[in-house]
Amino acid sequence: MAELPVLVEINLLLESIDTPPSESTADKLPPVRLHPPILPPLNNTDWINYFDLYKKIPEFTEQNYSMTMQEFKVIFWWEWGHRFLGRVIGILFLLPLIFFTYKEGFKNGP
Repeated sequence: MAELPVLVEINLLLESIDTPPSESTADKLPPVRLHPPILPPLNNTDWINYFDLYKKIPEFTEQNYSMTMQEFKVIFWWEWGHRFLGRVIGILFLLPLIFFTYKEGFKNGP
């Protein structure tokens, strides 16, 4: 009898994986995402180019159509900082992993 809750949970998990997103959710997802580059724009021409790219995605045309360059820069810096922080954290975990894996190797157990 204890197996029944586990089977119910597994069944619910499998149903949620197989269920396609609702049409209202799929309609709201932008088909194109603008990812900030590794290096931020360094001059005004680069800022204008990135802002022009942003103007082509649905987020701008449907929601932020009145956004100015200054407002775009605020959003850009938040996105860029978030991605940069993620890269730094990833490297901080990856480098010791590589080092200790190479140094110690994979052992067959205790």
